[in-house]
Amino acid sequence: MLARLSCWEQGTEFSWVIIPREGSEIMGMITAIPDRQPWRWQLGYVLAKKFWGRGFMPEAVRAVIGALFDEPGIHRVWAVVDEENYASARVLEKAGMLREGFLHRWSLHPSLGTVPRDCWSFAIVRP
Repeated sequence: MLARLSCWEQGTEFSWVIIPREGSEIMGMITAIPDRQPWRWQLGYVLAKKFWGRGFMPEAVRAVIGALFDEPGIHRVWAVVDEENYASARVLEKAGMLREGFLHRWSLHPSLGTVPRDCWSFAIVRP
């Protein structure tokens, strides 16, 4: 957690813990990372399995997108999902992001093997 706070202070990564409205159990986390171009930001997230399918993550993604677009210099928010992670792709669609393309051998997921996996790219641009 200290590493996340250090990144926040340096402006290199901004992470939020997701908790229920009532309670203190950690459900997951969402992170926004500035791209090489300051007007482009990438999202990443994780949610505990017991909270899947209940609408928490699309709500969190929409909230972070809204906060990013409150900043006048940010014009694009993007994310990638593994080609087989249909639920995560649906999260991004529910949050208003559009599927833009297919990225071959884009992301390494050590729990799924040692070869980078194919991913779908999603994005939303400032209205």
